Amino acid sequence: MRINTGTWHYRLWKFTHLFERAVPEQTSLCGYVNRIILFTIPVSLFVAFAWSMVCLGLFLGNIVTILSGSGMLWPSEDTKADILRPFPNVKIGTRRVAMSTIVRSLWGLALLAVLGCIWPQKTSVGIMWVGGVVLAFVVLVLFIAAILDGFRRIGRWDGYRLFKEYLKAKKQGGFCPLVTFEDSE
Repeated sequence: MRINTGTWHYRLWKFTHLFERAVPEQTSLCGYVNRIILFTIPVSLFVAFAWSMVCLGLFLGNIVTILSGSGMLWPSEDTKADILRPFPNVKIGTRRVAMSTIVRSLWGLALLAVLGCIWPQKTSVGIMWVGGVVLAFVVLVLFIAAILDGFRRIGRWDGYRLFKEYLKAKKQGGFCPLVTFEDSE
């Protein structure tokens, strides 16, 4: 079996040999697919999970601290500095008022406004419910159409064909053909 060196999976396979002296000229199809899937996917998932947890922590932390008026979370170059940078106090006349006091008061007023809008008329809630159901149906139809289009396109994808050859070789008794690499031209 020949694999073009310009494909994404070859570049990924070559990247897994980054810390080795030389990239092999040929390999078996089973070793090729195992190295692409069993090596890179867990490592990639771990790195993505670690970064997403750090970003999510900063994002959610900033949402809480900014919306409460406390300040903003931001790592500092100085390791001894506090990670929370507080908002400055607001001067009203001769007094200084903490930003958190102003923000919490405004949140209380917003909550009262929302509660006042929800309870007066039940007919408007029914109309909004029907609109929500129609919108959910449209989103569901578009989601199903996107999935069907993805299944139609996956048959022409180079990685899918490679994996199909791998499964066929495994089904025929585990004999994996030799893979050689050819330059893309």
